[in-house]
Amino acid sequence: MKKIEGEILNNIDLGDGMFQLIISADEIAKRVKPGQFVNIKVQNSLYPFIRRPYSVWNVEDDVIEFLIKVLGSGSKLLYERKRGKIDLIGPLGRPFLDPPSDLEIILIGGGTGIAPLMFYAKYYSLSSFKIIYGLKTAPNEYLYSRIQEITDNVLISTEDGSFGFKGLVTDLVKELIKDKYIILEKSMFIICGPLPMLRAFKFLPPERTYVSMEGTMACGFGICMGCAVKSKSSNNYLRTCTEGPLFKLSEIEI
Repeated sequence: MKKIEGEILNNIDLGDGMFQLIISADEIAKRVKPGQFVNIKVQNSLYPFIRRPYSVWNVEDDVIEFLIKVLGSGSKLLYERKRGKIDLIGPLGRPFLDPPSDLEIILIGGGTGIAPLMFYAKYYSLSSFKIIYGLKTAPNEYLYSRIQEITDNVLISTEDGSFGFKGLVTDLVKELIKDKYIILEKSMFIICGPLPMLRAFKFLPPERTYVSMEGTMACGFGICMGCAVKSKSSNNYLRTCTEGPLFKLSEIEI
């Protein structure tokens, strides 16, 4: 895998532990497609030894953006970096599938899982789609405006009821199906978020539901097997980094 040197252009705090990392990296920006990720060396030292994988949020010319939440030491170190050179490997993973023409696409995101879904909608200039976004509390104003740049067809759930539907995003989707706002038989679902959230969507049709996995990755290119998920069709395991991150719900055990 070829290392690419990028340049941090900006790093913006979006509240609730989220931040927007903006990097100039022409080689990646030219090739990356929605659903792919970049392995980032968070600082120029041996600690932390393992790179951190992040899905691409957006691309503009030679600039790539990431939406990241501080969850541990690696993301915290990255949050503290405001400028300078940065070591990247990517794009990695398989892109999301091409959008079908005969189904409405329902994009369901949780937390920073909204990032690759927004890139997908923008990249393919989707026309028949909805975005459903689940958060613990009201979204940052800037983040919400970025979603609205893509579509007005967005529904939000918050666990504390501070914005939109009060409750979990799974409950919101169930309500929308019940109210026929989502026609189950005419929809395809792409879901990205924490694993418990993905598991909670097993009520959706497994042949038309795709989940983007966020496995722990040491290498990012299929050597370490740290991100493997069990296949339903055999005793084999599938690697999130090379055979994913997007899998049909009917293909894997989660």
